[in-house]
Amino acid sequence: MDYKMEGTLKKYVEKVKLFQMTLYPKRYFIIDFTSANIYIKHDELTKINQKEQNAKRVKVIPFRSIQDSYMPGNEVPQSSLPKGWKFIFYVQTIDRVYCLCA
Repeated sequence: MDYKMEGTLKKYVEKVKLFQMTLYPKRYFIIDFTSANIYIKHDELTKINQKEQNAKRVKVIPFRSIQDSYMPGNEVPQSSLPKGWKFIFYVQTIDRVYCLCA
């Protein structure tokens, strides 16, 4: 039996140094409960050969590196959140905090 959840989420990226603008790229997330990892891809790949060729484009986050997952509280000003995002949540790892939108 395959224990996975997968789908596309928007990721909040603050200022990009080259253009000094805010971006909201879509990323394909796979939460694999069997291996206890979260995989983040630039796009959904369907062929095995494509997965092997684009293995460098996959980020792996082990469950053990996740410290917290939460939704923004009332103390967060709406102006600091991306406009039009209704279902925002944060995933805090050892290295960084991901701001995601479903």
